[in-house]
Formats: sequence, C-alpha cells, structure tokens
Amino acid sequence: MADHSLRTRHRERGTLHGALLRFAAAIAPALVFGCSPNGQASSFHIDGPPVGHWEPVSSPGDALGQMAVRGAYTGADWFGWGGSSAQCSATFCSIGAMFHPSSGTWQSVSTTGAPSPRDQHAVVPVPGGLFVWGGLCSTPTFASCGDGAIYSPSSDSWSPVGPQGAPSPRYSPFVFATQTEVVVWGGAHWSGGGNGTAAWDGAAYNLATGSWRALDGTGAPSARLGAATVATGTDMLVWGGGDAAGNPLRDGAIHHLATNTWELMETAGAPSARWDPVSLWTGSEMLVFGGTGCGGRSSSGGYSVCNDSGFAYDPAKRRWRAIAAGLAPRSSPIAVWTGSYAFIWGGAGSCCQGADCRCSDGGLYDPVADVWRAVVPDGSPIGDGAGYWIGDSVLVISNLGAPGRYFLPK
Repeated sequence: MADHSLRTRHRERGTLHGALLRFAAAIAPALVFGCSPNGQASSFHIDGPPVGHWEPVSSPGDALGQMAVRGAYTGADWFGWGGSSAQCSATFCSIGAMFHPSSGTWQSVSTTGAPSPRDQHAVVPVPGGLFVWGGLCSTPTFASCGDGAIYSPSSDSWSPVGPQGAPSPRYSPFVFATQTEVVVWGGAHWSGGGNGTAAWDGAAYNLATGSWRALDGTGAPSARLGAATVATGTDMLVWGGGDAAGNPLRDGAIHHLATNTWELMETAGAPSARWDPVSLWTGSEMLVFGGTGCGGRSSSGGYSVCNDSGFAYDPAKRRWRAIAAGLAPRSSPIAVWTGSYAFIWGGAGSCCQGADCRCSDGGLYDPVADVWRAVVPDGSPIGDGAGYWIGDSVLVISNLGAPGRYFLPK
C-alpha cells in the first residue's frame, strides 16, 4: 500500500534523529505559525526551518468506525479497543482492531470474552498481550468499572484480569507495565451522577499469579485529578493536577516501586500550579509543558491555558529547570517521546475557543540542545486523536473515523 512503501523508502534514508541532525547545521531563527487570540495564524520564535512531512494512514473501515478509541503500541502493531461512538449501544463500545504499520493493514479483534463496553479505560502493552482495565462502563448504568481483560494477539483471544485485591473501580487511571506487573494509580470514581472524585490510591497486578498488591499511600501527594504522571521503569513521578474544588496544585512525589515508598519532589524552580499538562519521560527527565490553571481564576471564574514555556525535572539530580521558549502554549495536545525528541501537535490554545477547535501546528523539542523545531503543517491530521512512536515515525490515530497520519522527517 502507498503508506507502507513511502515509509519503507524513508527508513532507507535514516532515522528521525539522523534526519534532524542533518538540519542542525542550517539552524537559524525563523518564524512559524502559532496560535493567536483572534483565531488567525500568528508568529512565534522557534529555531530552524520546519521539518518533516506527513503521510496518510490507511482507513480502518468498519474495524473501528466512528469511534474515539483507546489504544497502545506493542512494539510491532497498534491495538485499539473500546471508546465512545454514537454507533455503539449507550455510546460506549466493545469492539477493537489491530493496525499493522509494516503492511498498512487493519484487522478486527475478537469480542468473545472481551470486557463490557466502556470508555476512558486503560490500555497498556504487557508481555504477550494488551492489558485493558477500568474506565466508565455503560452497563447497567453509567459508572466506573473495576474489571478488565488481557488480549492475546497471537490467539485473538481474551482472558480475564483477576479480581483478587483489585483497586476500586475508576476511570482515567495512570497505568504502566513492567516485565512482571501492571501498576494502576489514581484516576476518578463516578457512580452515575454529579462530578467524579479522585481515586488517590492504587495497586500492582502480578501477571504471573493473577493477583493484586496494594501500593502504599503513606507520603503520597494529596488526592487530585489531571496530574502530570510518568513512569521511569523503576519509579512513578506524580506532579500538579487539581484538587476537589478545581484549584490547581504545585507539588508532587515519587513512588519507588522496589520499596513501595513515596518521596516528595522539590518545589524550588518548579512550574506554576496547573492541571492536565503534557508529561513525558525522556529517559532522564520528566517534561511538563502547557496545561490549565496558571494564574488562578479569572474574573469570570474560569482558568486560562498556561503561558510559560515548560519545565523539566531530573529525579537523579532532584531539581527542576525551565526549558527554552518555542511552541505556543496549549492544553491536551498529542504528545509523544520519540527517543530523542518530544513531539507535540495540536491541542487547544488561545487560537481555539470553540469546543471542537484544535491548533493545527506543532513542534519537536530537543532536551539535550534545549531547542524547538517547527513541524510542517501540510498534510497534518484533522481533529483530535492520540500519537504513538513506532520506531521510525509518529503514528497518529485520529478519533471519530477521521483519517490518521504518520509524521516522518524529510
């Protein structure tokens, strides 16, 4: 297929890191498109000419339909399951698909033994499969769900996640996997009415025994929603978010998996209080960019998008640093760590005041050189979605049936 052959030729020309290094010799100040209060394109300072190009992803057809899907990349294939769509019963779905980037083809997955219809659940790759847990369920009523299953691509089958010692039902938890466990922390409870309340505890699921162990909450940060959260492989970092009254927070802590203990993070040099920022782990630092709530409430009672450049926290050195200004601030963009760069695309900013408005620009941030590069906008995805680094490109899966895209360097 077209997308497969183009990406194959790109791999023969080199990786993302190598291609961007070829641009480095030509770095010079440039003006690129960003967000402005009147909704028109405006300029902001960023280094070098725009880089990369976009290519189409083959349509999933009936495999996913018009879904806002939840997914994960396994290292070879993309897996998506569940989500919301008007075409599904009670708006929540229990269908899924695999996408094979090597061939550009889609494949439906079995629904036998799959979890009940849900949205805002966790999907994370584990050895030999995909772990699906929690979320908002539509049966018997809209409420948090506390069950799940593991999908095996090799057998196209599901097996239930053991319930013994499982965390309380919740949606939008932070979930990550090690070689032996799946860790679930935080999220929110919802029982079908009013607002969700923070689920500020967690547990780790043993993939071999099918049982859970509780994570110690002693020394953990206070209950919150929308925190910046990353996993390092040995630790979990939690920072910021909002409290039950909607006030943004400016503190955090580190959970050490080996000892099941918490340690407070430094606040000197930390970002201002905010919730829902971008948070990515680079291998040595946690990047925090954008978010909402900086500066407190406005006269109308609302909050604005944070307008600073971003920050990085080094847990080994126990310190924060401000990162270079570049990409216009925004909330809820597509954010992916590529192994060398942070890829940021879309999101809502000062140029996007409507409920469905998304910024149509983005950038690549190099934390070693502390510089931003603009991403070319031509051929970019439309609307909302999620991004995944697949080894030579960023795979963007768009929501509600919109065409997906690959982002590759030139």
